[in-house]
Amino acid sequence: MVDQQSIAVPTATPLAETPLAINEYALAKELSVSVAWLRKDRRIGRTIPFYRIGKCVRYNLDRVRESLAAVEEGGAYGARARGVSKRAAATQRNS
Repeated sequence: MVDQQSIAVPTATPLAETPLAINEYALAKELSVSVAWLRKDRRIGRTIPFYRIGKCVRYNLDRVRESLAAVEEGGAYGARARGVSKRAAATQRNS
């Protein structure tokens, strides 16, 4: 007789807790911005990093978080809280 506890049952392991990439609709919902804003950002500002797979546009959530942290202005962690004027912070970002 085979002991039920000694039988190993294979389980599926998740690749990652967060997806590798999301589309513009999911990111727009996540950031509470419109899809049109993301499209304009791709054409003009390029604040939010993205990549293309064929005709599909995808966003890496980790890179998006990093880019948003780099341009943060207000709040406890923003430029003013560090004693840096808004103009000086903009100069530092552009150099």
